[in-house]
Amino acid sequence: MSAGEAGVFAAVIRRFLRGPEQDLLRAGPAVGRIELPWFAKLGHVPKNDAEWRQGVDHVIQKMTPSADEVVWRKTDEPLYRYDDRPPGRLLDGYFTPHDYVDADLYQHLGGCSSFVSTTRNAELSWAGNFQYELRGLRGGVDVDATAGAAMYRNQREVAFPGGFPARYVSRWRSVLNPEDLGRDTAPRFSDWVTNPRFDPS
Repeated sequence: MSAGEAGVFAAVIRRFLRGPEQDLLRAGPAVGRIELPWFAKLGHVPKNDAEWRQGVDHVIQKMTPSADEVVWRKTDEPLYRYDDRPPGRLLDGYFTPHDYVDADLYQHLGGCSSFVSTTRNAELSWAGNFQYELRGLRGGVDVDATAGAAMYRNQREVAFPGGFPARYVSRWRSVLNPEDLGRDTAPRFSDWVTNPRFDPS
């Protein structure tokens, strides 16, 4: 582990050990506290919008903080998502979370969860072989306004419980230096490619 990675890890641990996060840790692993739905297995991909909405509804129902306590995004600016998966694997389906069980927003800040991350910052240096631009995608949790975590402020994150359909991808581009991202190195990109399946309706 590099010095930079160790610093990030230590910051995450400090974040978890104060405020409401400590209560979450005392409550035990999320998998033991949340009733498992039929679609909770890792890697589940919805077959259609009905399944996707069922997953979203489940995560929102189980969210911590609750849906009434988080700050929901009300703006409609473009969002961006880094992902290792190529367009051929995504554009007919959904951007899905790691699981539908860990619905704790604060634990999401430290790793995998039931949320899919996006950012308002097109130039954010983050891991991934592709960057997807999303338009017409409404809602999502405003992480900065909800968590108030200064250490994440540069990410300008909007987190979507249960993910979202890939039809909101307006275009994408390849990351030319993925091995450098996450190290305060500016990303270099290919030209944008328009998504012929873009449908924000």
